[in-house]
Amino acid sequence: MGFTCQGYEIATLRRHSFSGEQGLGRHARLRFGIEMDIIATPSSDPIGTPSPNPIPMMMIHSIGGNVTVKARKRTAVNLGHINIDRPFWISTAAVSRKRHLATFIDFAPKQIEALEESRNGEGGLDFTLSVAALTEYKGNIDQANESVLFSINQSDWLSVLTRIGYGDYLLFEIPSPPSAGPDTANLVRLREARQHIWLGQYDNAVTACRNALACHLEAKGLAEMITTSERNFCGKKNEEPAEGEGARNAMSKNDRFLFLYRAAKHLTDAPAHPEGRPPQPFTRSQAISVLSVVAALLSVDDLGHAVG
Repeated sequence: MGFTCQGYEIATLRRHSFSGEQGLGRHARLRFGIEMDIIATPSSDPIGTPSPNPIPMMMIHSIGGNVTVKARKRTAVNLGHINIDRPFWISTAAVSRKRHLATFIDFAPKQIEALEESRNGEGGLDFTLSVAALTEYKGNIDQANESVLFSINQSDWLSVLTRIGYGDYLLFEIPSPPSAGPDTANLVRLREARQHIWLGQYDNAVTACRNALACHLEAKGLAEMITTSERNFCGKKNEEPAEGEGARNAMSKNDRFLFLYRAAKHLTDAPAHPEGRPPQPFTRSQAISVLSVVAALLSVDDLGHAVG
């Protein structure tokens, strides 16, 4: 049942629209549009007192409420109070009509990240708006309550994440490679990795990172330098520990950066699965870490000629 006044239903509420937009700084805004069907004023006085003809109008005002969200296989959690775009006041009339109620809630990046962690790449989200209002008739005031469900499928939710700039937050605003040459393809691979994370395909995300890293190393001609840096870190075969430690301590800044590439490459290579041992899939937080590390390494473009 919708909003009532003196036992008479005067408005019904239903979902109209859902969207997201990037707010000031790092904040995001989710918008929930509600369509209200305002029912015509009743033909008889609901409280049975003498009144002129037609019956005086019934009013709806002081609207507020809160939002909860539920991911698949999770319990619902409260997100907070909804905000109304502008003061809302409406009355019934001799004929029924429609009105649009624009509501929104603001999020910090950590809240969006918590939502994504809860969703874990498994389907969409169900937002429930519990809307409350005061209804008034001839000085008699009632409180009316109604719930409106916004069931958002995964595709629509991912589109909203793009519009609110969540991907930039996920990559910690690491500079994008120039829009030319092999770096462009690598940027596409990083975006594919991000998309895989949104879909819960964490092993695929790491594979995309591995491909981006391999192409970057080949394009920049870093493979041989990485081998040298690895040799300096590990020391020569059969070398005494002290001598190996000395080689590590003598590594230049560039060598140390290059060894990070080697470590990242080793991390993204699929681990072997000896017989009898189960696979070791990547988790969401691990995939995000791999994406962040690889994106950071791909943004370093001066290792081939800078002084160590």
